[in-house]
Amino acid sequence: MSKVNELFEKELCVVNFGIESFYQDLKKQNVKSVHVAWKPVAGGDKKIAGYLKQLKDPNLAEKIAAANKEALRRILAAQPALVGMSTAGEAKPDTTRTAPAAISLACWPASEVGGHVRSYERRCYGRPDL
Repeated sequence: MSKVNELFEKELCVVNFGIESFYQDLKKQNVKSVHVAWKPVAGGDKKIAGYLKQLKDPNLAEKIAAANKEALRRILAAQPALVGMSTAGEAKPDTTRTAPAAISLACWPASEVGGHVRSYERRCYGRPDL
């Protein structure tokens, strides 16, 4: 008897990857199955997946570490000054009541860190106008 035929003489279990509704249908039919919550890397976007793959390059890891070290040096060397403070609701009226307070800091020399702060605020507050 072939190995393939031997396989079908044993109790089988379906392993479902990704779409959970397939797994639920199998369970309704009393089919022994397991679900693996899986999604393709970068949501299947090949361009983004390629960028993520590049992050595994040891040379790039060294460059990132050096850039992070320099960014930290600049932040620690800056002289932050409070320029405003409000509740999140005042800063962004459509924010939920449970959102944290909004604090604005200006750091000098602004030419070195200002762009990074604006980029951070755009990501955190969803504000493309910053």
